Amino acid sequence: MRSFHDYHLVAYRVDGERRELTLELAWLYPDDPSPRPRETVTFRQVEGYFLEHDLGVNIVYSIEEVNIEEHIFSHALSFEEQSRWGWPLYWKGTVENTLEHLKGVGAKCFLLSTSYGLTGWVVCREVPQVHTKEDQSD
Repeated sequence: MRSFHDYHLVAYRVDGERRELTLELAWLYPDDPSPRPRETVTFRQVEGYFLEHDLGVNIVYSIEEVNIEEHIFSHALSFEEQSRWGWPLYWKGTVENTLEHLKGVGAKCFLLSTSYGLTGWVVCREVPQVHTKEDQSD
């Protein structure tokens, strides 16, 4: 995925019915001699996600694919604990069962890192789609 370093995350939407998570990114530096258009990053066929620390003004450091095995292993204790309340939906009781399921559906894990504000991750079956919005009037 291309770099979105220093873009501002100005909005995000979760559509549970469509299993999509969308990030709206804007380049909010009015004195920049080379302004950039707004960008929309859409994750489809979302298996699960976690977002925290939204400050309303969030500055992206990176959005990058990470190893799904490492992701599952590093969060296994939390997933086991939270599974009592049904989260995450993709947890299958053990690391091994969960990895078998996620690999079977071709899931990937993407990490959202910020310099300031919202962070988290998304597990989805499709590579995120990036759309450029040329009109800056919104």
